[in-house]
Amino acid sequence: MVLDKNLLDGQLSPAIGQLQHLTKLSISMNSISGGLPTELGSLQNLEFLDLHMNTLNGSIPAAFRNLSRLLHLDLSQNNLSGSLFSGISSLVNLLTLDLSSNSFVGPIPREIGQLENLQLLLLGQNTFTGSIPEEMENNFNAELPPPIGRLGNLTQLIAKGAGLKGSIPKELSNGKKLSLINLSFNAFTGSIPEEFAALEAVMAFSVEGNKLSGNIPDWIRNWANARSMSLAQNFFTGLLPLLPLQHLFSFSAASNLLSGSVPAGICQDNSLRSLILHDNDLTGSIEETFIGCTNLTELNLLGNHLHGEIPRYLAKLPLVTLELSVNNFTGMLPESLWGSSTLLQISLSNNQITGQIPHSIGRLSSLQRLQIDNNYLEGPIPQSIGSLRNLTILSLRGNGLSGNIPIELFNCRNLAMLDLSSNNLSGHIPRAISKLAMLNSLILSYNQLSGAIPAEICVGFENEVHPDSEFVQHKGLLDLSYNRLTGQIPTAIKKLFYADGAKSARQFTEWHHSFRAWLADKSNNH
Repeated sequence: MVLDKNLLDGQLSPAIGQLQHLTKLSISMNSISGGLPTELGSLQNLEFLDLHMNTLNGSIPAAFRNLSRLLHLDLSQNNLSGSLFSGISSLVNLLTLDLSSNSFVGPIPREIGQLENLQLLLLGQNTFTGSIPEEMENNFNAELPPPIGRLGNLTQLIAKGAGLKGSIPKELSNGKKLSLINLSFNAFTGSIPEEFAALEAVMAFSVEGNKLSGNIPDWIRNWANARSMSLAQNFFTGLLPLLPLQHLFSFSAASNLLSGSVPAGICQDNSLRSLILHDNDLTGSIEETFIGCTNLTELNLLGNHLHGEIPRYLAKLPLVTLELSVNNFTGMLPESLWGSSTLLQISLSNNQITGQIPHSIGRLSSLQRLQIDNNYLEGPIPQSIGSLRNLTILSLRGNGLSGNIPIELFNCRNLAMLDLSSNNLSGHIPRAISKLAMLNSLILSYNQLSGAIPAEICVGFENEVHPDSEFVQHKGLLDLSYNRLTGQIPTAIKKLFYADGAKSARQFTEWHHSFRAWLADKSNNH
């Protein structure tokens, strides 16, 4: 019986227990609610049970121990709770067990370790307590008495966000068929067991979001089949190892305590496309570090202590995302960077970059996000910036830019966020701002802008709240403070407050009077 992905609701009837010859029951992706009827346990011929993505609640009935022929059990993405029933050891033929994304509590039952044929185990997104049971560890221990190799057929172990703690059991290293290990977002401590060097079948390994420490082991080079590794959000220290893994395309060690420089040739003998190392204590320059990264599309080094100039060769890489913010990079913006044919996102904020924004910036017409906040840029915003028609975010806050806001900027009609605050910009706010119909965050504060606030300034704010590309969900922000603006406050700003729902009429009136008083005071002082 297969009824997946319909609009079914209500509860499972106890009468289902009368279908004694049923071998497959799949009612996933519906709106079935209530508890699991005990009568399901009488379907002793059942081999396949899939009820995932409903709104089932309550606990798993003890009668499920009778489903000894079951090969596949998926109860994930429901509201099931309570402890896992100890009779799970009776499901001796299980190949896949997915109980993820529920509200199960208590320890993982030791009896899971008796499921010899299990190949896929998913327990993540629950609130289990305690450590991985010894019985699960022993199933990988070759010194155990018969039956040797319990869980020896396991190829995927997924316990993401399962509330586990303690050290990662070294006995897992005897699971020679493991190709995917995901223990992320738990509370594991200690180091990655050295015995894991023997897990040569590993293709994906994630321990992100734990409390692991020690060095990132050099033996990870033994994982010749590895495609992706995530060691982020732990307490790893020491140097970043080389990654001579032919098939590796994604590596993350962000938010750790790594030090030293990024090793030259980190992309040697691999296929790295994504390298995420933000928020560490990495030092040195990257003058030649990534020259050989001919497949690299994402490079994130935010929040380190890297220095030197931004290398010209970066424009020759197939980068889509370049994140170098919050470092100590110096020198001018490289002209070659704007000749890239692939870059969509550039963030160079909070460095020590000097000079002017080059006219050649207009060549990078595919660019969607540009952030160069809090540097030492000077001179005008080039008119060529108007050629960046795909921009959704432009932030040049906290530099020494001067001159007028170029009218060409308003050809960037996809802009949702524009921040030019804390510069030395002067002149009027162009009425052409009305072209920015998608704009819902405008920050021009702390400049020398003068003249009237154009009535067209709020055109974008009257739209439905929408995401600007894939980056930020704005609800509307307008900041024109600390300028030399004069004249009347446009009525469109009043509409802005009503549309956002952020201010009542009384609050708006109070704000309106205080703002007019501030403008009068500014006028008297200039």
